[in-house]
Amino acid sequence: MNTLEWGAVFRWCIVVQAWAIPCQMLCPILFPNLPHRGVLFAKTLAVLLVGFGSWILYAWLHLPFDPWLPWLTWILLCVGAWTLWRRKQRRGYIAGQANQPAAAEGIAWPSVELVFWGPFLFWLWVASLQPGVFHTEQPMDFMFINSLWNSRQYPPQDAWLAGQPISYYYLGYWLLTMVAKAAAVQPALAYHIGQATWFALLIAGALGMGGSLAGLSRRRFDWVAAGVTAAAVAVMGNLQVVRNQLAARGIGLERLSNQLDWRPLDVGNGAKVPWYGPEWGSWWWWDSARVMAARGPDGGP
Repeated sequence: MNTLEWGAVFRWCIVVQAWAIPCQMLCPILFPNLPHRGVLFAKTLAVLLVGFGSWILYAWLHLPFDPWLPWLTWILLCVGAWTLWRRKQRRGYIAGQANQPAAAEGIAWPSVELVFWGPFLFWLWVASLQPGVFHTEQPMDFMFINSLWNSRQYPPQDAWLAGQPISYYYLGYWLLTMVAKAAAVQPALAYHIGQATWFALLIAGALGMGGSLAGLSRRRFDWVAAGVTAAAVAVMGNLQVVRNQLAARGIGLERLSNQLDWRPLDVGNGAKVPWYGPEWGSWWWWDSARVMAARGPDGGP
């Protein structure tokens, strides 16, 4: 990555970190019974609240989708969060936490940040190894991001169907593009930085959920359960790459393939190719989700 790209990453990080500030006041109010008091959800909540609030202003009030729009929403969020915080504090709802609204039982602030920024930097490195947009649904993803980026007025226009609005669920694309607008990061870079952000939010959310549920009875955060939950949700849910690597190295999987009904891909005209290898280059990932062979009512192919 060159200096320009690192500058985009830095601006993106500043936006995400700044947006989380009001949510660090809201999380103890929304999740008072969790061992970590919800602070691991702060960044996710920030992106959702700023994103959905900006969409309301964009779609209902017809404000233009310019870089100032998410910042306007963030200012409103800060005012609302501070007002609610002070009101709850005066009523004794958050006793003893006046100076540390984001404090959590058993979780130090550096740990909260490391849980997010560690996975973020890791996935940013992964994306830098293959920064192209060429396989499976990536071209469609990139189209939606560019369409939203260029649609100042509601409804956003579909770049592949000129003159028509986007007729697809686009909340995730909207949230990513909104952060990009606020950070002045072009879609070509925002696509990959956004993926790293979503991966980090997933890790932080899974850690918070697993550690909280396992530690509720003891009123303390369970880091072991948190780690297992994060691994199960973010990593172990798709082991296609492990399967491909084993098969490509000649490690026999015939018995397992028969048990799980893994069969060569039928590409028509009687031609079949294996589910790994150079026939598909590096873009064929559909088998990750299409694990059941297509069969007729009689059980035949």
